[in-house]
Amino acid sequence: LKENQTVLVSSAAGSVGSIVCQIAKIKGCKVIASTGSDEKVNWLKNELGVDDAFNYKKIDNLVLHLKSLSPEGYDLYFDNVGGEFLESAIFRMKNFGKIVICGRISQMNAPSHSLKNMAHVLVKRLTIKGFLIFDHSNDLNDFQTDMENWILNKQIKWKETIVEGIENAPKAFIELLDGKNIGKMLVKI
Repeated sequence: LKENQTVLVSSAAGSVGSIVCQIAKIKGCKVIASTGSDEKVNWLKNELGVDDAFNYKKIDNLVLHLKSLSPEGYDLYFDNVGGEFLESAIFRMKNFGKIVICGRISQMNAPSHSLKNMAHVLVKRLTIKGFLIFDHSNDLNDFQTDMENWILNKQIKWKETIVEGIENAPKAFIELLDGKNIGKMLVKI
Protein backbone atom coordinates (compact mmCIF):
# COMPACT_ATOMS: atom_id res chain seq x y z
CA LEU A 1 0.00 0.00 0.00
CA LYS A 2 1.09 3.51 -0.77
CA GLU A 3 -0.25 6.71 0.73
CA ASN A 4 -3.15 8.30 -1.16
CA GLN A 5 -4.10 5.09 -2.98
CA THR A 6 -7.78 4.23 -3.27
CA VAL A 7 -8.65 0.85 -1.79
CA LEU A 8 -11.90 -1.08 -2.24
CA VAL A 9 -12.73 -3.82 0.30
CA SER A 10 -15.62 -6.29 0.01
CA SER A 11 -17.11 -8.03 3.03
CA ALA A 12 -15.57 -5.13 4.90
CA ALA A 13 -17.38 -5.65 8.21
CA GLY A 14 -16.08 -9.19 8.63
CA SER A 15 -13.06 -10.12 10.70
CA VAL A 16 -10.61 -9.90 7.78
CA GLY A 17 -12.18 -7.05 5.83
CA SER A 18 -12.48 -4.76 8.85
CA ILE A 19 -8.76 -5.14 9.63
CA VAL A 20 -7.84 -4.56 5.98
CA CYS A 21 -9.87 -1.32 6.02
CA GLN A 22 -8.10 -0.08 9.13
CA ILE A 23 -4.60 -0.96 7.94
CA ALA A 24 -5.28 0.87 4.67
CA LYS A 25 -6.44 3.95 6.63
CA ILE A 26 -3.34 3.79 8.84
CA LYS A 27 -1.24 3.71 5.66
CA GLY A 28 -2.94 6.90 4.44
CA CYS A 29 -5.26 5.40 1.83
CA LYS A 30 -8.78 6.33 0.84
CA VAL A 31 -10.97 3.33 1.75
CA ILE A 32 -14.29 2.37 0.17
CA ALA A 33 -16.02 -0.49 1.99
CA SER A 34 -18.80 -2.80 0.87
CA THR A 35 -20.98 -4.77 3.26
CA GLY A 36 -24.44 -6.31 3.49
CA SER A 37 -26.41 -4.26 6.02
CA ASP A 38 -27.00 -0.66 7.04
CA GLU A 39 -25.87 -1.49 10.60
CA LYS A 40 -22.50 -2.62 9.22
CA VAL A 41 -22.25 0.48 7.01
CA ASN A 42 -22.71 2.67 10.09
CA TRP A 43 -20.07 0.73 12.04
CA LEU A 44 -17.56 0.99 9.18
CA LYS A 45 -18.11 4.73 8.77
CA ASN A 46 -18.59 5.85 12.37
CA GLU A 47 -16.33 3.47 14.28
CA LEU A 48 -13.64 2.43 11.80
CA GLY A 49 -13.50 5.71 9.88
CA VAL A 50 -13.61 4.42 6.31
CA ASP A 51 -14.08 7.16 3.73
CA ASP A 52 -17.26 5.64 2.37
CA ALA A 53 -19.24 2.45 2.89
CA PHE A 54 -22.31 1.03 1.21
CA ASN A 55 -24.80 -1.79 1.50
CA TYR A 56 -24.31 -3.72 -1.73
CA LYS A 57 -27.79 -5.26 -1.36
CA LYS A 58 -29.29 -1.83 -2.05
CA ILE A 59 -27.28 -1.17 -5.23
CA ASP A 60 -28.87 -1.77 -8.63
CA ASN A 61 -25.77 -1.26 -10.79
CA LEU A 62 -22.56 -1.98 -8.89
CA VAL A 63 -20.21 -0.80 -11.66
CA LEU A 64 -21.89 2.62 -11.79
CA HIS A 65 -21.99 2.85 -8.01
CA LEU A 66 -18.27 2.06 -7.72
CA LYS A 67 -17.62 4.75 -10.34
CA SER A 68 -19.66 7.30 -8.38
CA LEU A 69 -17.63 6.63 -5.22
CA SER A 70 -14.24 6.86 -6.96
CA PRO A 71 -14.52 8.23 -10.51
CA GLU A 72 -10.77 7.85 -11.05
CA GLY A 73 -10.92 4.13 -10.18
CA TYR A 74 -9.27 1.90 -7.59
CA ASP A 75 -5.58 1.12 -7.03
CA LEU A 76 -6.26 -1.97 -4.92
CA TYR A 77 -9.25 -4.23 -4.49
CA PHE A 78 -9.17 -6.63 -1.53
CA ASP A 79 -11.65 -9.31 -2.59
CA ASN A 80 -13.39 -11.44 0.01
CA VAL A 81 -16.42 -12.39 -2.10
CA GLY A 82 -15.54 -13.19 -5.73
CA GLY A 83 -18.28 -13.59 -8.32
CA GLU A 84 -20.12 -10.60 -9.73
CA PHE A 85 -18.54 -8.18 -7.25
CA LEU A 86 -15.06 -9.12 -8.49
CA GLU A 87 -16.21 -8.67 -12.07
CA SER A 88 -17.61 -5.20 -11.25
CA ALA A 89 -14.41 -4.20 -9.48
CA ILE A 90 -12.31 -5.21 -12.49
CA PHE A 91 -14.27 -2.71 -14.60
CA ARG A 92 -13.40 0.08 -12.14
CA MET A 93 -9.71 -0.65 -11.51
CA LYS A 94 -7.02 1.86 -12.49
CA ASN A 95 -4.34 0.84 -14.96
CA PHE A 96 -1.72 -1.31 -13.19
CA GLY A 97 -4.12 -1.88 -10.29
CA LYS A 98 -3.81 -4.83 -7.97
CA ILE A 99 -6.49 -7.28 -6.89
CA VAL A 100 -5.90 -9.47 -3.85
CA ILE A 101 -8.14 -12.55 -3.75
CA CYS A 102 -8.68 -13.60 -0.14
CA GLY A 103 -12.11 -15.20 -0.26
CA ARG A 104 -15.04 -16.12 -2.43
CA ILE A 105 -17.96 -16.18 -0.04
CA SER A 106 -20.49 -15.39 -2.80
CA GLN A 107 -19.48 -18.62 -4.52
CA MET A 108 -19.66 -20.95 -1.51
CA ASN A 109 -23.09 -22.38 -2.34
CA ALA A 110 -23.44 -21.18 -5.91
CA PRO A 111 -22.29 -22.41 -9.27
CA SER A 112 -18.88 -21.10 -10.24
CA HIS A 113 -18.97 -17.62 -11.76
CA SER A 114 -16.68 -17.15 -14.74
CA LEU A 115 -15.45 -13.61 -15.34
CA LYS A 116 -16.75 -12.08 -18.54
CA ASN A 117 -14.35 -9.13 -18.55
CA MET A 118 -10.89 -10.68 -18.58
CA ALA A 119 -10.02 -8.33 -21.46
CA HIS A 120 -10.00 -5.53 -18.88
CA VAL A 121 -7.36 -7.40 -16.88
CA LEU A 122 -5.18 -7.43 -19.98
CA VAL A 123 -5.80 -3.88 -21.20
CA LYS A 124 -5.46 -2.36 -17.71
CA ARG A 125 -2.42 -4.56 -16.96
CA LEU A 126 -3.93 -5.66 -13.66
CA THR A 127 -2.22 -7.95 -11.19
CA ILE A 128 -4.48 -10.53 -9.54
CA LYS A 129 -2.97 -12.61 -6.77
CA GLY A 130 -4.32 -15.07 -4.26
CA PHE A 131 -3.66 -14.38 -0.58
CA LEU A 132 -3.11 -17.25 1.85
CA ILE A 133 -1.63 -16.71 5.29
CA PHE A 134 0.73 -19.66 4.78
CA ASP A 135 2.71 -17.65 2.21
CA HIS A 136 3.57 -14.91 4.72
CA SER A 137 5.31 -16.65 7.61
CA ASN A 138 8.41 -14.51 7.01
CA ASP A 139 6.30 -11.40 7.66
CA LEU A 140 4.86 -12.63 10.96
CA ASN A 141 7.21 -10.80 13.35
CA ASP A 142 6.86 -7.47 11.55
CA PHE A 143 3.09 -7.87 11.40
CA GLN A 144 2.83 -8.73 15.10
CA THR A 145 4.96 -5.68 16.01
CA ASP A 146 2.86 -3.37 13.83
CA MET A 147 -0.44 -4.81 15.04
CA GLU A 148 0.60 -4.61 18.70
CA ASN A 149 1.51 -0.94 18.27
CA TRP A 150 -1.71 -0.16 16.40
CA ILE A 151 -3.81 -1.86 19.07
CA LEU A 152 -1.96 -0.11 21.92
CA ASN A 153 -2.43 3.23 20.12
CA LYS A 154 -6.14 2.45 19.61
CA GLN A 155 -5.76 2.57 15.82
CA ILE A 156 -7.31 -0.89 15.41
CA LYS A 157 -10.81 -1.75 16.60
CA TRP A 158 -12.74 -4.97 16.29
CA LYS A 159 -16.10 -6.49 17.04
CA GLU A 160 -17.05 -10.02 17.88
CA THR A 161 -20.40 -11.69 17.35
CA ILE A 162 -20.69 -14.24 20.17
CA VAL A 163 -23.16 -17.11 20.14
CA GLU A 164 -23.65 -18.91 23.47
CA GLY A 165 -23.37 -22.71 23.72
CA ILE A 166 -21.76 -25.43 21.63
CA GLU A 167 -25.24 -26.64 20.66
CA ASN A 168 -25.61 -23.38 18.70
CA ALA A 169 -22.39 -23.85 16.68
CA PRO A 170 -24.23 -25.03 13.52
CA LYS A 171 -26.55 -22.02 13.72
CA ALA A 172 -23.54 -19.71 14.19
CA PHE A 173 -21.82 -21.23 11.16
CA ILE A 174 -24.89 -20.75 8.98
CA GLU A 175 -25.27 -17.16 10.22
CA LEU A 176 -21.58 -16.54 9.42
CA LEU A 177 -22.12 -17.73 5.84
CA ASP A 178 -25.25 -15.57 5.63
CA GLY A 179 -23.32 -12.49 6.82
CA LYS A 180 -25.25 -12.05 10.07
CA ASN A 181 -22.08 -11.32 12.05
CA ILE A 182 -20.07 -8.15 12.49
CA GLY A 183 -16.39 -8.96 12.92
CA LYS A 184 -15.37 -12.40 14.13
CA MET A 185 -18.06 -15.02 14.74
CA LEU A 186 -17.34 -16.91 17.97
CA VAL A 187 -19.10 -19.71 19.83
CA LYS A 188 -18.77 -19.43 23.60
CA ILE A 189 -18.68 -22.77 25.36
